[in-house]
Amino acid sequence: MTDLEKVILTFDNWGQPWKFQEFVLASTQLSENDKEIFKDIWTKAGDIEIWNDCDLVLGCKACHNYIKENYNISDNVIGLITLGLSYSWK
Repeated sequence: MTDLEKVILTFDNWGQPWKFQEFVLASTQLSENDKEIFKDIWTKAGDIEIWNDCDLVLGCKACHNYIKENYNISDNVIGLITLGLSYSWK
């Protein structure tokens, strides 16, 4: 498990999901490279082309599939990133 995955899995403030991205990027456990990878995932997986369906469930599925196909991270972490992104599209 990478440091990025470890940090993402420690986020537990889903009562304030808008803080997820900030939490990850503020982590002192991550290298600048890890932070750039996260920014890349967040930007590309949050693109309107993925989320343009009016159905949030379909957007989540498309986002999850995009991350899985393009990045080597665990399904649990993909699920959390997708959840975080879904709140920005609600």
